[in-house]
Amino acid sequence: MRGWLSRLALTGMAALFLQQASACGYHASVNNPFTLTYPGSISLAVATREALDDNIVRSLLPVQGVFGFKRSVGWLNRLVEELGRQSGDLEYQILVVNSGLWSSVRPGDQGPLLETHIEPSSSEPVLLISEELLSALLLRQVDSSNASDRSLFDVKNDPGDRLRQSLLRAFPSQSSG
Repeated sequence: MRGWLSRLALTGMAALFLQQASACGYHASVNNPFTLTYPGSISLAVATREALDDNIVRSLLPVQGVFGFKRSVGWLNRLVEELGRQSGDLEYQILVVNSGLWSSVRPGDQGPLLETHIEPSSSEPVLLISEELLSALLLRQVDSSNASDRSLFDVKNDPGDRLRQSLLRAFPSQSSG
């Protein structure tokens, strides 16, 4: 069991990685590293750190600037494609907590469309996720049920629970899928 001092240190470290919503960490300097991007971001960052420590998800090679942005957008596009098969015409937003990158997903003629660097809206469901979980889900190293049990993602403002259920169906456990 981790002590309260260890949890406090993890929370402080997690806050260092969070930026304001208007400027993601790939393209802008951090104005105030203790500004929260969205409720639940710090607890998700702490859960991710614990999952890294427990070898549930793997540590990623740090990639900064445009290359880090392209890597995350590639993962987001793949995630949105997988979720689109389950969610249909659902509109939602995604916050990558490591970088503070906000994205929006809208239905399109050829499937869901991802737009990055958006201003968050309080009227749509929001998926909070880390780069580590994005990678692990897409590589099928962890399933969404286990990720949910460990609080490695969070869904806010999802009244019909459609976004969460879409994620659970898109990345089912190996034993159920």
